[in-house]
Amino acid sequence: MGQKRNGIKPCHFFQLVKEEDNESFKWKPISWWNNNDSNDNNISSFNFSLENKNTLQNNNIKILQFNVLHDELNNLELSNKISTEKRYNYILNEFLPKENADIICLNEVGNYFLQKLLNLKEYLFKNNYHYITHLDKNNYQLLNLQKEGQKHLIEMKIEKGDFINLIISKIPFSQCHLYYYQNKLVYSKRPCLLVTLNNGIIITNLHLKAFKECFEIRKKQLKCLFSLFKIKRIKFTTTIEEKKNEENVVEENNELEKKEEEINNKNNKNTNNNKKKNNNKKNNTSSNNNVVIYNDSTFHFALEDNLKRMEDKQYFKEMFDNNLIKTIIICGDFNLNHEFEENYISDYDIIDIYPYLHNNIENITEEEKNGFTFNYKENPIVNLFSPNSTGIARYDRILMYNVDSSSYLIPQLCTVIENKPFEESIYASDHYALRTIFKINN
Repeated sequence: MGQKRNGIKPCHFFQLVKEEDNESFKWKPISWWNNNDSNDNNISSFNFSLENKNTLQNNNIKILQFNVLHDELNNLELSNKISTEKRYNYILNEFLPKENADIICLNEVGNYFLQKLLNLKEYLFKNNYHYITHLDKNNYQLLNLQKEGQKHLIEMKIEKGDFINLIISKIPFSQCHLYYYQNKLVYSKRPCLLVTLNNGIIITNLHLKAFKECFEIRKKQLKCLFSLFKIKRIKFTTTIEEKKNEENVVEENNELEKKEEEINNKNNKNTNNNKKKNNNKKNNTSSNNNVVIYNDSTFHFALEDNLKRMEDKQYFKEMFDNNLIKTIIICGDFNLNHEFEENYISDYDIIDIYPYLHNNIENITEEEKNGFTFNYKENPIVNLFSPNSTGIARYDRILMYNVDSSSYLIPQLCTVIENKPFEESIYASDHYALRTIFKINN
């Protein structure tokens, strides 16, 4: 993923199948865009069914969302501090098997975690986890995929020191895309992962830009994604108070930048003039961005600004035009840090599952009502990994958008889990997990 890419790109996904000896297993790459290449369950791009309905429990779909905290293998001291080996063994051998979710969405998956997961082939096959979006470097190289005539195809692999969003599923995949957003200003080296299931559901796993000061980028990333899915904006609730909050954050960032500039100037007097020029440019850019923030009624991204992107997107667009998509689920680490950022979701015709199910419940505890998935005061892993973190927030979320009025999926339950240590003072991650159950409305 070295070069920057905009827009949506089709990608392989991988199916776990038995070898010819019927005893061992292998990962088979599925080139779904090729009509002649289908998987063992005869899944094609436009064949949506519930052939594997027997894998679902009581006509429900259970989705698990979890940021596993990437492995710092380049820093063994830190890796030991945050108990990487213990945490990963617990997640893979106890937590995930216990949850037995139909779809598992994981954030911050590094090469080491992925290797450990892929080594569990027998367990994965036995429990119907036959579909996955990524392979580790070694498994990927073993496939020796032909790249001729597929220059637009993005290689779905990861290198040591980086991490990705991952989806594992019992329900067969039909398509797989990476979405890099439409504009270089919101480009992310961790693109959205889009998987179309063969029952007409799109699962999106994202990891939005982190840090409090990056709220403008998160806002644009969500706008891009909602625009891609044709999710309408139904409200404009940017109040004067919220504008002031945004301006306060910008002012705080500017103060930090000034302090950093003073330190840098003391360290290197010879570069003062250049730094002033760069800072002037930066300030001008910030000013323009501030105007964009408040111009909500007209601000949008062009989805198709060149022919190449239109071709890449056509695979995805056809499903909407043919009414093949029933529901869109958006999971991930949203990294929303400020109260005014709630409007980035609530202004759109999309359901934020946790508050939707909890806001009207009586006799609910404050902890249950808040639904925090990140808490530096309670979770020592947070302070060990990020000593300066002061985050107490609902970073991790699951959103739902029913494309038509049929309400194909109905949310039944959304629970914060893994918010207690599995061993003395050791939590599974710096984030907590979300368990969500949807009823299929036939």
